[in-house]
Amino acid sequence: MLILSTDTFPYDTIPELIMEGAHSKWFGFWSEDNRYVDAPSVKHWVNPGFFESDAIRNSVLEYLSDGVALKVSSSEDAKCKLCGEDLDQSFAFFTDGVWIWNNYLIHYVENHFAGLPDEFFTHMQASQIRVVVPDVEDEEKHIANLDWSMMPQGYASVFPDSGA
Repeated sequence: MLILSTDTFPYDTIPELIMEGAHSKWFGFWSEDNRYVDAPSVKHWVNPGFFESDAIRNSVLEYLSDGVALKVSSSEDAKCKLCGEDLDQSFAFFTDGVWIWNNYLIHYVENHFAGLPDEFFTHMQASQIRVVVPDVEDEEKHIANLDWSMMPQGYASVFPDSGA
């Protein structure tokens, strides 16, 4: 896993992200977290029939795990909104250069058969369900150029020294 930027701060301060309207390039941020505006409910995405086979679902899980970690922080008391299981003690934003998701999405796909937005799944299929890490000369500029519209500031200000 390639990590472009790391920092540790309390989970409760992460992202005071705001989902205003449809931000189709972000997925895996749920209304049940009570941190996002207009976020979808994870319950809406549970769909055991979404993946045609376990092999495809496993490929998607690998894709989600292989994303580039943009931001990693410690997490306290993170629990699955469906089963109550303790989630990873870290919280990370991942990207493939187009989509942004968090590491908890892996739990929901693996354990609760959460599906994906059609646009996200089509994007994965176009890359043969393999994360293609962009060849980036200036990582900070690349991070700043991602769609950060979920952030209250509208840019990657959570990254120290990003210049954004």
